[in-house]
Amino acid sequence: MVLKRTISRPLGFSILFGLFCLAMGVNFFLTANPYAAHHSGGAARWMETHSSNWALHVGILMTSVVIITFIVIVRYLSLTSVSMFAVAGILMISSGIVSSIIWSFPLSYGFNTFCFVGIGLIAFNDARKFRYFNGRRFITLVLLAYILGIILALVRPGIWGWIPFEFSRSFRGEVTFASIMALPLILTTGLVAFKQTRTLLFVLIIASLAIVEFSFSTRKTIWMIIFPVLVGIVFWGLNRSFIPNRKQKAITILVVFFYFFAFFISIYLVVRYFSQPELEAFLNARLPLWQFHWQLFLEKPLFGVGIFPTQRFLYSGEAFSEIGLLATFSGYGLLFGFFQVFVVLRALKRSVAVLLYDSKSELAKFCGLVVITIIPWWFFGGCWRIINALDLLFWYSVFYLVFFRPLFSVQARGNQNRMCNK
Repeated sequence: MVLKRTISRPLGFSILFGLFCLAMGVNFFLTANPYAAHHSGGAARWMETHSSNWALHVGILMTSVVIITFIVIVRYLSLTSVSMFAVAGILMISSGIVSSIIWSFPLSYGFNTFCFVGIGLIAFNDARKFRYFNGRRFITLVLLAYILGIILALVRPGIWGWIPFEFSRSFRGEVTFASIMALPLILTTGLVAFKQTRTLLFVLIIASLAIVEFSFSTRKTIWMIIFPVLVGIVFWGLNRSFIPNRKQKAITILVVFFYFFAFFISIYLVVRYFSQPELEAFLNARLPLWQFHWQLFLEKPLFGVGIFPTQRFLYSGEAFSEIGLLATFSGYGLLFGFFQVFVVLRALKRSVAVLLYDSKSELAKFCGLVVITIIPWWFFGGCWRIINALDLLFWYSVFYLVFFRPLFSVQARGNQNRMCNK
């Protein structure tokens, strides 16, 4: 079976992510920082970034981009995809109705549900209608935006970012223009995934940008830069080893198992060998927040207590954000929580299979690297709702891989059909 490139309509991802980043770029220049520099108003230590200028609300931006992309791109929806996302939407809305919180936050429930379902259907449309994606052009645009962000941070530190070059946790900085578009993750992931981007010049540029990000030691950004490269090296080694076709499924499951084994053994080592003060410092005071959400989940496990519980219950901890998967379980309950876990695990398995055996589906490899890299962040930090570029990248990649049919499986099915015909 030969897959033909369809270029009558552009890839949904190109419009979805491109429009959102363009809108956030406009928003960036309308205000000092559309997201308050991710640090409650400060882009840098002791420097304020609050602005009285008018700004576009990120929820409105995300909703508008999803609507535009859906209208332009989606032409076909299967009963399976509609049923799957109808169930997801019903579970999200039902949790708000059962907890009665939907009447307090109707717009938030509507936004969360609409973006989750809309991006899923756009990803389904992309996965079923194979289209060409120019990886080199995409990475070039990302690189230019990243360099622009560095220049802005150097020209107006504390307003458009800050690069301290201190290599210390005490001096936190940020290339804000790149951060709000998740460019650190996209650059290294794209360099590994898209073959046509692997040149010495790109490698040197990535190394230079990594030094800039390392200069202010934000663990999340460093993870997003380094981990895709490490994953790419591991899979490159596995690809060069002997993997018989009949053992593909077993090898895939084994790699997924070792991924989670390394993940949880790292958690165990941190908890086991860190003292209590060291653990609190390492977690940035988030342990009480996780315990708070865990207790709320135990109170109403099936449908949850509703979203934004820290605004409605007595909670006096220092951390209020970066909750991770617990926010889904405590807010939406067990049913929708397990739905998220199911689609993420399915996407992870498909990511491993694509990276191991499918060398031609570069967009699928890109999405696979995104999923493998962000799963720890989804588990501990964010992505419980789609509110920024990183969330958008993660959930698009998850849904794309859930519906994507790898070339090796299509070819295997074609060979099987030819054998039957004989």
